[in-house]
Amino acid sequence: MPKKIGLSRILNESPEFILNLIWQTDPSFMKILTSSSSLKDARKRIFDYLNHIENELENILPENAYQNFHVLEIENSKECIRVLKNIFRTKNEQISEFSALNLLYRIAVNEIKDIGKISPAFLTEILFLIKGVNGVSDIYDEVYTKTQDPERKVRSRMQKLDVFAEKMLNAFDRFKTGYDDEIVLKRKEMRKRILKFLRAD
Repeated sequence: MPKKIGLSRILNESPEFILNLIWQTDPSFMKILTSSSSLKDARKRIFDYLNHIENELENILPENAYQNFHVLEIENSKECIRVLKNIFRTKNEQISEFSALNLLYRIAVNEIKDIGKISPAFLTEILFLIKGVNGVSDIYDEVYTKTQDPERKVRSRMQKLDVFAEKMLNAFDRFKTGYDDEIVLKRKEMRKRILKFLRAD
């Protein structure tokens, strides 16, 4: 499993680098593609693989490899599996006139030599979906991790929520409301124009 790398850095990397991260994040995914005899075979095996993970996530047992997934990662993993299935379905490929799975399969079996021509945005999307499936999306903050000190956990969450609330309020301030003086004035002017047009002033 590769070390945590921020999105800002990934977006500045080459397609070859991003592709390598995909293979490192989920070697089983790569192995399925490279060992499949055809695209049809790869599609079936990929769906079997995703279905297996989905079933494991629904039945967390002590010996289950996914038992240590954070609860947020579990839910995110299920959603990423759903999205990948939709991307890889033949029906959706026909609608979009593009096969993401075919492209990944051709890369894996070395049918495409010039990886540099592949869209980094496409590979980045696949990377983060694969990371999500494998429970390493890092979508949750450290305040949501388990701690032995409940009081410390509560304080940390309160502080983080305060920060979130402040950011939200600052974002809301960017939008004018119906009570802003400028908006009130415009409404009054518009009312006068409408009444004048209707000769009702």
